[in-house]
Amino acid sequence: MTTEVLAPGITEADSTEITVAAGVPVNVGIFHATSNTFMWKASMSIMRKDPNGVFVPTDFYLTADTPNQLIVGAGVYLVRRASGSSVPTGVMIDP
Repeated sequence: MTTEVLAPGITEADSTEITVAAGVPVNVGIFHATSNTFMWKASMSIMRKDPNGVFVPTDFYLTADTPNQLIVGAGVYLVRRASGSSVPTGVMIDP
């Protein structure tokens, strides 16, 4: 079942925390507020919580070219939306 973790918007914002359990990958994807078209400038960084509770960047991004990523490593993540997109874009997960 797909769950929205960041409502569509155009301003900088963080999703809610996404907990990935060992052996249970989670699919993370971006979506457009009104269609499934990926013809917009959207760039979102997948961040991972370090042992100190600070979210640090990973090597994974969500963009129009890669609108989905499968997170397989156990941990706590969030997706950070950068400002600058002219089309409201959100984040969904499908555990």
